[in-house]
Amino acid sequence: MTELEAISIIHREMEDMYYEDSEKAAFTMACMALNEKIPMYVREDYKGSHCPCCEKIIRTTHVKFCSGCGQALKWR
Repeated sequence: MTELEAISIIHREMEDMYYEDSEKAAFTMACMALNEKIPMYVREDYKGSHCPCCEKIIRTTHVKFCSGCGQALKWR
């Protein structure tokens, strides 16, 4: 199972069942953690390379994770 499949199942489960607010918060946190594992392309502009999530400037090329937010990174 991929991270995207797991996120889809969690969202579907949250819609189909009744959960307490604390349980919904836990599911949301789990989805956020899974999203960080899915690599996203680094945004590059005239100022340099940036994390696609938190916009932190990435000074070292080809790092696998953002040091600011933990997002998995993909380079072009």
